[in-house]
Amino acid sequence: MTKTTPKKVLKRRRKTLLEDDGGDDAPVPAAKGKAKAAVSVDELPSVEAKNKERDALARAMEEFLAKGGKVVEVEPNVVADPPKKPDNKYGSRPI
Repeated sequence: MTKTTPKKVLKRRRKTLLEDDGGDDAPVPAAKGKAKAAVSVDELPSVEAKNKERDALARAMEEFLAKGGKVVEVEPNVVADPPKKPDNKYGSRPI
């Protein structure tokens, strides 16, 4: 009985991957775990789409300012939700 070590398994997989060039460009499933999900190039917006979105934002800002809107700068330490007082649940369960 031969013992299969992780090195042997990886070597075998690497060899089959190098030999296998079947020509099918099927998408490879994403690896599970804590790694960030890779975004394919097809899912990214094109340069034209980004420019179109920038132009739309610039037009909306111009309209807002033309109607009398003002831009107010907020200090960096201001947050939308102020911190809450911690809940004291000690002893709240019945005996």
